[in-house]
Amino acid sequence: MGKARLALQIHRLIRQRVIVGLLGVKPPQVGPLMRNRSLSPTPEQGLGAFPVHTGSRLREFVADQYHGQGRDSEAMELLWAMFIERPGLTSYQTLERHATRAGVWPEWRERAVSEVRARIARANQLVRAQGRSFWNIAEGDRSLLVEIFLHERKLEEAWREAETGGCFDRLWLRLAEAREKDRPEDAASVYLRLAGNLLQISRNSRYEEPVELLIKAAGAMKRANRMDEFTRRLDELRLQYRSKRNFTKLLEDQRELLSGGR
Repeated sequence: MGKARLALQIHRLIRQRVIVGLLGVKPPQVGPLMRNRSLSPTPEQGLGAFPVHTGSRLREFVADQYHGQGRDSEAMELLWAMFIERPGLTSYQTLERHATRAGVWPEWRERAVSEVRARIARANQLVRAQGRSFWNIAEGDRSLLVEIFLHERKLEEAWREAETGGCFDRLWLRLAEAREKDRPEDAASVYLRLAGNLLQISRNSRYEEPVELLIKAAGAMKRANRMDEFTRRLDELRLQYRSKRNFTKLLEDQRELLSGGR
């Protein structure tokens, strides 16, 4: 759905809620009133029409209205509240988009990154106090910071955050792929570790993904002139998981690629 069409639908829905709620009319009477353009709602009425579970699309729509009225600071505070409630890459990108529009992104970026770091610090304190991690995420997990820096193509910063506090495997994979050209040994270590993690949990018929990671590791280790080291590690995995026949068969089928050939 295009942005213009989405905005129109949101605007119509807000007008319906405002007309029903503020004018006290019954639903069948909404149609004629909807055609009265003098009843177009203000941004505040739009938010008031959805006092609970205010959606991100509605907030961004209202923020657009604020921008159009020269009320940039109110737009940013609205979107900041959304970021605080749902910190993530999507809400960060929304904040970035609107702050850039208002010409104030550097200060809002610093504020957002500082907020993420503060949350990490608070989570670490809670973990240390209670002696356990929450949601199976390791203490000090930096996934959101890594994701933000990858989005900004700050690859070294993303790598440092991952090394410092760890991150989700999918982000480690992106880091390795981004790092493979200039630092193949770093990429290979990630590929090998992720392959080992998958082998621990894979069933007897699902070894394509860990083997593909081992092939990536072979290519990276070849570029780093460390194929002997890779071969030793591969032999260790072959011995460790020798009972997984489908795995060993797949290794045999991919022998050429695992030797660094293409």
